[in-house]
Amino acid sequence: MNLLSMLSFGCFVCFLFLIIYTINEHKKNILKVYAVLVCSSLGIWAFSYSFFYAAPTEESAWFWHKAGSIGWSTFPVFVLWFFLVQTGRDKKIKKNWHKAALYLMPAVVLTASLLGTTTPGAVELVQSGSGLGWAYVNEISNIWFWVYVAYLGAYLGSGLYFLWDWGRKSKYFNQKRQSFAILYSDAIVLFIGGITDLILPLINSHIPPMANIALVVFIYGFWISINKYDIFNVYSAAGSDIILDTIMDPVIIMDRDGKIVRCNKTICSLLDYTQAELVGKNVLELLDENSRRYVDAQIKRLLRDKSTSGREFILVKKDGTKVHTVVSASVAEDKIKGFLGIVASYHDITARKQMEKELKESNRKYRLLADELYHAAHFDSLTNLPNRRYFFHKAMSFIDDYNEYGTDFAAIYIDLNDFKVINDTYGHGKGDEILVKAAEKLMRFVGDKDLLARIGGDEFIMLLGDVSDKDGAESRAYEIRRSFEAGIYIGKRRYDLGASVGYSLYSKSEDIDELIKRADNRMYAEKMKTCKNYVLREETRKYV
Repeated sequence: MNLLSMLSFGCFVCFLFLIIYTINEHKKNILKVYAVLVCSSLGIWAFSYSFFYAAPTEESAWFWHKAGSIGWSTFPVFVLWFFLVQTGRDKKIKKNWHKAALYLMPAVVLTASLLGTTTPGAVELVQSGSGLGWAYVNEISNIWFWVYVAYLGAYLGSGLYFLWDWGRKSKYFNQKRQSFAILYSDAIVLFIGGITDLILPLINSHIPPMANIALVVFIYGFWISINKYDIFNVYSAAGSDIILDTIMDPVIIMDRDGKIVRCNKTICSLLDYTQAELVGKNVLELLDENSRRYVDAQIKRLLRDKSTSGREFILVKKDGTKVHTVVSASVAEDKIKGFLGIVASYHDITARKQMEKELKESNRKYRLLADELYHAAHFDSLTNLPNRRYFFHKAMSFIDDYNEYGTDFAAIYIDLNDFKVINDTYGHGKGDEILVKAAEKLMRFVGDKDLLARIGGDEFIMLLGDVSDKDGAESRAYEIRRSFEAGIYIGKRRYDLGASVGYSLYSKSEDIDELIKRADNRMYAEKMKTCKNYVLREETRKYV
């Protein structure tokens, strides 16, 4: 064996070690499968060329060269698949015939290499001028050479681009380092291999092919990605089954798509599944139809907000029984390893839900009674307007707006003139009808920000929200006064019933009591200016 044979055999030993280490040290996942395939194809290449360099005859050299073609014909497709899985792009290739099509080119290249009299790499083998073993002789007219170059460029170029784009867009240190470690090592291998295995054979046969020896750089980059940046341990947060099973609440750990990658024994007991049955399921399969509709949106929101709690979902047991739960979930990640998984903890509230249902049913009549009592305590039973108690309660919100935003408001005090005379003359029943009509008339002047209440027998008060000056309050008071000059009609009968109106601004008062007092005083002063009471009494007396 010469120097190149020993170096190539050393690369083979390293690939063998990587294969054994990957299989033994990491849980089964698809990324590991393609890693083993990549290392296997490159290992075959390195092993075959450890004999190729020192082959005693040309026939023997051709044999080992063709044996090595199994590696250099297949590794580009395995590398492409490895990068697709690592970057998550494999999920976009959904149809089986698309996947099969990716293997068509390597199958053609491998068949041509094994069965043809020449290979894409060489049309002739000669002893190198450097004395280091056999070298390639190739020709530009070798059509299989260009097929292999196109295959190599398309597959490795696409894979390296996907890896570069993934590392560039990732915000996590670990993922960036994974991509850069492999990119740098692959770039060096492709540079050396492109010169010694593809370009120089077209020019001279002084240097033997050395891409398989340059693979030592790839081995180093791949080892760094495994050992330092934990390339296979995608779900590191789910690494300790012992810790997971000590948690008393049911716990599920899933990936970005909702696929369960770990779970503890408590969730298995709750749903009557084994851990083997749950792992690999999508969490959608464990939810009832109503809960299922919101999961995708919830996962997207969780990935954005990093945590959520208090969400209610209904899980379905293996026998179809529904279990009401409250879910708390968070994204497990760090700046070194990036995304680790989604940890969801479930709390069984089925008993609570049943109790709530029973309480809801039994409390329905009490709720109705409470509503009736509340209405009776805060609203006038005759006019259905807010009463004095409710008025003073709501007035606090007007005061809060004034204190916080400076939004002034006004009070309008309304007293029905000569209502007592009408009440005495026509009876309380008719008086009640007139009060209802008066309330309806006043409601026409109430805006969205206003409040009207009946605070006495024939006394009403209105709060006007968002009043900038006294002109607004004075204008509203004038409109109310004019509306009552037209009298009140019950049926076709008109009852002359005027109204005395007074107003005041809160900004001119110290508190709500003074506001009402100012409006009341202004109303009373207006009442004293009129003589309608006397006229109405005389007309009523004549009528009687």
